[in-house]
Amino acid sequence: MAGRPVTVASRRRWALGLGVLLVGVAVATPGSGGAPRTSAGAPMPAAAEHAAPPDEIVGFDADLLMPHLDQVPAAAAAISDPTSPAYRQYVSAAEFGARFGLPLADIAQVAGWFTGHGFQVINEPANRSELGLRGTVAQLHSTFGVSLLDRTDASGVAYHVPSGVTTVPDQLRPYVTAVSGLDTSPASRPQPRFGPANGLHPDDIARAYGIDALHAQGLDGSGQSVAVVSFDTFDPRDITSFDRAAGISGPAVQIVRLNGASKKPGDGQDEVSLDLETIRAIAPKAQIYNYEAPQSANWSDLINRIVEDGKVQIVSISWGRCEPFADPSAGDPDDIALASAEMSGLSIFVSSGDNGAYDCLDEPAGLAHDFRVAADYPSVSPHVIAVGGTYLSLHQDGSYLGEVAWQDPLSQGGTGGGLSKVFAKPSWQAGPGVANAQSTGKRQVPDVAGPADPASGMFVVSDGEGEVVGGTSAATPFWAGSMVLAAQLAAKGGITKLGFLDPVLYAVAAAHASDGTLFHDVTAGANLLYAAAPGWDYATGWGSPRLDALVPAIVAYVHDHPR
Repeated sequence: MAGRPVTVASRRRWALGLGVLLVGVAVATPGSGGAPRTSAGAPMPAAAEHAAPPDEIVGFDADLLMPHLDQVPAAAAAISDPTSPAYRQYVSAAEFGARFGLPLADIAQVAGWFTGHGFQVINEPANRSELGLRGTVAQLHSTFGVSLLDRTDASGVAYHVPSGVTTVPDQLRPYVTAVSGLDTSPASRPQPRFGPANGLHPDDIARAYGIDALHAQGLDGSGQSVAVVSFDTFDPRDITSFDRAAGISGPAVQIVRLNGASKKPGDGQDEVSLDLETIRAIAPKAQIYNYEAPQSANWSDLINRIVEDGKVQIVSISWGRCEPFADPSAGDPDDIALASAEMSGLSIFVSSGDNGAYDCLDEPAGLAHDFRVAADYPSVSPHVIAVGGTYLSLHQDGSYLGEVAWQDPLSQGGTGGGLSKVFAKPSWQAGPGVANAQSTGKRQVPDVAGPADPASGMFVVSDGEGEVVGGTSAATPFWAGSMVLAAQLAAKGGITKLGFLDPVLYAVAAAHASDGTLFHDVTAGANLLYAAAPGWDYATGWGSPRLDALVPAIVAYVHDHPR
């Protein structure tokens, strides 16, 4: 069929683990924890590659046109603007689709076209951003002109990648913008980094950041729920062991498994254990939902499911990829899913990366040690809250001493941060330090920070062993768990939903920037390029929280700005 050539959307079905930096008990073997590498440090080629057989069944997506997508930024901003009539008028996924997407009749016509050509429709998100499809390699080639290569890497992981140019048939061009999800190459992981063996235990975190004062008020996550996005799974016995070591108890973690998710822990289980146990350390009585997907899943698969399930208002994501390789856009289904989540009132906390301002350093696709200045996606999306990292120092009695922005030039590690190349700076991103010499009008990250340096990492139990884990993937669930306590305090005052918290955080941080009552303003250290500075900065955002003051300030702001 004739049609327009299009690039296979690079929002491929994958996710990259953001720097699970194991320190302490575990010992790494040479070459563990990442893509197989030669002695020169470059990724090894695939161990085997061949043309995919014609009858091989694969899943993919047809990205749908969103006719009114240009209205999304203003509509999202209005929901967070106390002066707007749309303030706190949250939008469900179905309402989002009706407002910005194609008419249902058009989508039904597209679905009918695919089924008429032998494909199976397996997913129709309520936000109308895409159709999930399944078909054979032969059907893909005859319909879109694209072939697939089956590969097996040196560690035995099988995946496939597209070969050739994809064309959208003329009949679909008014409705389908791209074909995506044909690249299922696995996630890769940075090398583990090791340090002191003790780590931050729940009592240490609580005392350092004022969580103990919130616990004393009865705030422990009771009645609240939080979601964790995972591309692996965990052993429930590790949670039990962590609870025993921490002296806490709470509801069993509930698993929500997407099709194809592994039921057996793999090499990403340390990340999953870190996320779950860090939240549990802060909000032990909260119900945690672990949304698990295969590493071949799209962001939209998970985010749409979380939004449509409607179980939570706080989400933690410790996975991502450097923006140039993720190649996002405001019009692809992944960021549409994030926009839909924001407009539904979700706060999604995302780690900013573990390679400082050079987020592409660990790219596995033949470009090892890519030193371009880059930030991480999805943390650069204006629809999420980006979390940077610090090194935390304590007094001998365990009380807070100070923090610096996390960087380790020798290991090329450090808190992620910088400017997006794609997304505009949202209107609410303002305050002392935000406008600076590096500002370009694009989204600036991170927004906030928490403990991330592996030298002051979190104690976790994973695979039956006690470990100390660092990275911004530790700071992210730290923030998510803390905001669960804010949601609980708000609920006590009759506020059922806090909504998207980034505009609130900027409002209260800017109002109190001079007195330092809500944040520890981190002014030392850097992220291998950008130095920490007074006010907002590219290494730590507003800094780390003084939660005994910040949590009530957030709730008071929402209370004082009712709908």
